[in-house]
Amino acid sequence: MMRQILFILLLLVLLVTGFTWYNSRPLQCDANIFVRFPEGNVTAYVSYTLQNGKGIIGLNGHISPPKGANILFNRTLYVSYQRIGNHYVMTTDSVIKGFADFSSDDVLRPFFPAFYLNVGVERQFEFTPYKGSWLVSRSGVPSMYCMAE
Repeated sequence: MMRQILFILLLLVLLVTGFTWYNSRPLQCDANIFVRFPEGNVTAYVSYTLQNGKGIIGLNGHISPPKGANILFNRTLYVSYQRIGNHYVMTTDSVIKGFADFSSDDVLRPFFPAFYLNVGVERQFEFTPYKGSWLVSRSGVPSMYCMAE
């Protein structure tokens, strides 16, 4: 009887440890994106690192307007999030412009949601595992394939 109790306790400890380890692994991925807008084309590299309710999103690239020179941007977002299954409800804690960022928020506003530009903005993403990487979507519509690092 005592052996059975010890076995069950050991099994419970292993299950809890495994579950805790699995849930604490960071989600790390990156993607190259290209999007056409009437105001110009956006070419960007985006990276996500999320772990234990905090994360960093890197966003850098350029906007090619129909006329004129490319507009460079380089932003790092610090976010907090709540995870519900594959859904991540993120809030921007801070937005840091890199030294290679030559764009104002007003220039970026037609191309990026406020989440990427302003502090305190909430946005929901879904990260669905797909072939060892992630499909990132909003409202069930995939928007990019994010390669696991």
